[in-house]
Amino acid sequence: MQKTLFAVASGSGGHILPALIAAGKWHKQNPGSTVIFCTGTSSLDKKILSSYPFINLVINFKLDKFIPKKVWLYPKVFLQVFLLFMKSLSLVIKHKPKTIISTGGLIAIPLCFAGRILGSRIEIYELNVVPGKAVKALMPLAHVIYTPFLATKKYCRLLGVDFGHRCRMCDYPIRFDAGARELHGETSCSIALANFEKTRKTIFLLGGSQGSLMLNNALKNFLLGASKNILQTIQIIHQTGESTRSPREVQEAAACSNYWPNFYQKLGIPAITFSYHENVKDFYNQADLIICRAGAGTIFEVAFFEKPCIVIPLVASSTSHQIENACEIVKQYPHLFTVIEQSTVVSQPTVLYKTILQKLG
Repeated sequence: MQKTLFAVASGSGGHILPALIAAGKWHKQNPGSTVIFCTGTSSLDKKILSSYPFINLVINFKLDKFIPKKVWLYPKVFLQVFLLFMKSLSLVIKHKPKTIISTGGLIAIPLCFAGRILGSRIEIYELNVVPGKAVKALMPLAHVIYTPFLATKKYCRLLGVDFGHRCRMCDYPIRFDAGARELHGETSCSIALANFEKTRKTIFLLGGSQGSLMLNNALKNFLLGASKNILQTIQIIHQTGESTRSPREVQEAAACSNYWPNFYQKLGIPAITFSYHENVKDFYNQADLIICRAGAGTIFEVAFFEKPCIVIPLVASSTSHQIENACEIVKQYPHLFTVIEQSTVVSQPTVLYKTILQKLG
């Protein structure tokens, strides 16, 4: 009998890419199987999923972002979740998935619940140290919770019930193989790098698929304050993201549709800018220093390529899980990672600037 896998993830590359890698591994272990990927309706979701031939079907779920402070939107979100549950029941009955895997997110809850009711195996990937709200909600449904962090087990509790016994250690689902550590062949990345100079040091700023306005501004302020001698010795690869422009940058973009390339051109710095790129291995290989947030996918990729890295964990009112990620990754790779708190970058930017120069030698 042909086996079917449901994978469900949406919202960011950090959720979707690991689910894709896990689904691809499952597909290899089950030749002739069917893989159905359930995701959101954003342009990013569709872009990431457009080039994976092992996926037989992509199903887009419409679900607005849940914002706890906006209480007046609760009825609408609850209605959408209920409708998704009914749709999920229909899909599970129709396709009879043997396994459902997910990396979390509200969109996964109705599908995993429907699958568990109808006998599917539920496998959850919690790739941060501290489980998110959706993963915690899914713990009672999960047959197994895969995690790359040993510390995650102690956080797997819901309403006083310990689900740590369901945790299984795994490698982070990296999208690269060992050969990716070498520059070879003509990829879109290597062609873009042709204009880079071998004598310059390369800074790779990774804002993630959503981008980071804070990292963008920190790098911009560093470059604006740097001496001409420094500017003549560096070049930049910059993931600007799709949603990181400030109101001022939006105004500038109205007059100039390519803000960041023009910014680097004015400073005389060779640069590559992009919002999302499917194949960034050559960018990693080119980098002498990486500056990034502490999303699990990013820091494990940096570790894979063995690059010096400055990590600035995101601290938000709703979550501080990146701080835990940063602390754990420094324990595992102390020779690669240096952590600078976000508050320090804001209040004492020279700490970041000095660290950049030190790391670049």
